[in-house]
This record gives sequence, C-alpha cells and structure tokens, in this order.
Amino acid sequence: MRMERTMESNVQPVWKDIFRGYVQKCVIDPGAGQVVPKEAEVRLALSMYLTHDSHGFHQSISAGQLLYRHSVTEPLVKLVSNILPIGLQKAVLTMCSGEKAKIWIDPLLAYGSSTLVFSDDPSKAIPPNAALFYEVHLIRWEVNELQFCVDRCGKLRFSAMPQINEMLVQAEKDFTDGKEKSALHSLCKVISMLDRMKISMDKQDQERKKVIFAASVLASVCALKVGKYPQAITFGRRVLEINPMNVDATHVLARAYFALGYNKSARYFAQRLWCYDVGNKQYKHTYDKIRAHVALIEGESEGDDEEDVDDYEQLAKVITEKREEPAVQKKLIKDLDKLLNSDEFRGISEIEIKGGFPPTLLDFIETKLRKNNQFIVISKSSPTSLELTVL
Repeated sequence: MRMERTMESNVQPVWKDIFRGYVQKCVIDPGAGQVVPKEAEVRLALSMYLTHDSHGFHQSISAGQLLYRHSVTEPLVKLVSNILPIGLQKAVLTMCSGEKAKIWIDPLLAYGSSTLVFSDDPSKAIPPNAALFYEVHLIRWEVNELQFCVDRCGKLRFSAMPQINEMLVQAEKDFTDGKEKSALHSLCKVISMLDRMKISMDKQDQERKKVIFAASVLASVCALKVGKYPQAITFGRRVLEINPMNVDATHVLARAYFALGYNKSARYFAQRLWCYDVGNKQYKHTYDKIRAHVALIEGESEGDDEEDVDDYEQLAKVITEKREEPAVQKKLIKDLDKLLNSDEFRGISEIEIKGGFPPTLLDFIETKLRKNNQFIVISKSSPTSLELTVL
C-alpha cells in the first residue's frame, strides 16, 4: 500500500497568525530572498487536506484526508491574485523562494458554506464550513509584467510584441526539451495576451495573427501530447480557421476526436489528412487505424464501397482546394504520381478515378498526367471520372 508522505521535522512546530486568526502558518524551511509581491506568478508544490479537528485552530493541528496535490515536477503555476481560496493567497504572500510551510485556513477564508468536489470521487470533496490544512513549497516566483498588465488593464499595446515573441521562443524550447506541460502553459498565456492586444494598424494585426497561428499550432500539439484533448481540439480548430489545410492541426484533430470517442469527426479529419499527402506513411497509419476502429464499432467492412467513394470525393474536394492555390500544382501532380506508384496500386493495370471531380479539374489532371507519365493511357468513362491504364 502506498503511503502518503507529508513534511516532517524533529523541531516542535511554531504556528504564527498571519491574518486576524483566520490564517496560521508554520515555517518548515524559511527559503531565501524577497517575499512574494502581489503581481508575481508563483510555482507551488502543495498538498491540500481536510483537518482532523473541526473545532478550530490549535498548536497541535494536523492534516486529515488528502484532497489533491501538485508535485514539484507538475506544480501549480498561477498569478498570486488568482489563487484560491483567499486564505491560501494571503499565506503565499508571506513566503520566499524555496520556503516550505504548513498552513491552516479557517472556513471563512477557505470555501465557506459551499461544497466543492475535486474529482469524480464524491468522497474527495470539501464539506461546508470546513477548515483546510496545506503543505506548501514555493518553488520560485517571478513577475510577469505583461500578464500583470493584461489582468490589471485588460489590454496590451503592440509594443509588447517582442516580449511575447520571446515567450513563444521559450515555449518552443520547452517543447523540444520534452516539457510539454510547461510549454502549453506558456502558449496559453501568449494566445490570451495576443487576443487582448490593442491594434491600430493592419500591419500590426497581420503580425499578431501570425504569432497567434504559430502559438496555436504548437499549443494544439502540446495539448494532445499531455492528454488535454478538448483543449487540443479548441486550438486545432482555431488553426484551421486561419489555414484550413494545415496538416499539423488536422492530425491533432483526428487523434483528439478519436481519443474522445467522436468517431465521425475523427474519421473526417483523418481522411482529410491522408488526402493532403497520400504518400505520408504516418498519416496513412492514422487514417487506417481510425477507419478500422470505426468499421469495427459500426459493424461495417473496411473495404466498404461507400467508404471508397467517400474517399474519392474527399480527395477530389482537397485537390480542388489545392488547385486554387497557385503554388501547389507541382505538389498536386507529385501526390498523384505517388499515389499511382504506391503499394496499393502495384500490379494493378487499370485504375479509375471517380466521384466529385468537376470536368474542368479532370481535364487539368489528364493534361498533367499525360505530360508527366508516358506509361499511362487515359480514357473518360463519364464526365466525372477517368480510367487510367498503366502500361
């Protein structure tokens, strides 16, 4: 059985009143440096408990039932002004970097007469009028002037953009170093600040949107990696609002919807992902995995003709979208050549392209294929399909 570990000391604890009898603190390790200012952002490792004794504070007060915990590796990161309950905020404002302390909070500065549930387990709840006991380690604090300005004033000026870009670069470094949670936290702050930035010129707005796009792409990937699937979907959809053909966000959406059990949405985005780059093995694997799962759940055959037609129609839609972009015609032909030469089509002498292709687009494909591949004979079986014979 795993035992819960709490802060221990051979020294008799000395509790001090730090706020009118409603908040008491016992310092275990004093830490060093300046006391936390009101505008600081803090990183806290903490454990929150109910108290054994419900009859008020006394010097031998101790921890009762553990309610939740933040570890040193996964700390609570917040502006002091946003910390709840208020009693904990009051206590943190008396601490220094590195300090460890036990804190007792009267119900009036905890959660009062309300009941607060922390998980699906109803036993892990704060009952009405409960005093709380904390073990807190202030890992470090820093003053984030930008975040403080946003919270205090509601807006940022465009002149803050260089500092925001620095935050984005640091988030990218954290992601590269495998610190996805830290990166996601920073990216959420970056996006929030940019959303509330005061813009006066189109050029400024373009720069702001460019950074929002980069931050949202990375945030969607980070959220997926740490298992925050709804957040991954939110950021992924935001990316597609700016660039509907972004493959990173499309990949994130396919996997996030799949993880949440939204099979139709998962298959839709996986299908689009594969259509964007038919030769990409990772995208094909994602699509095949989701398609097989959906077929199993819904009792369909993986080789269902309707699904094949749907694939062709989706591919036609994607190719149509691609054709509208002047720089992608070469990639379009490359993708088609890749598809025709892939293992799926190896040994097949006749291939029919059908479903959803406008006649003008078929003419375009036919012209390009004739020019680039002398071993293909093309004939039209209908106004909306092509038959390719591989010699």
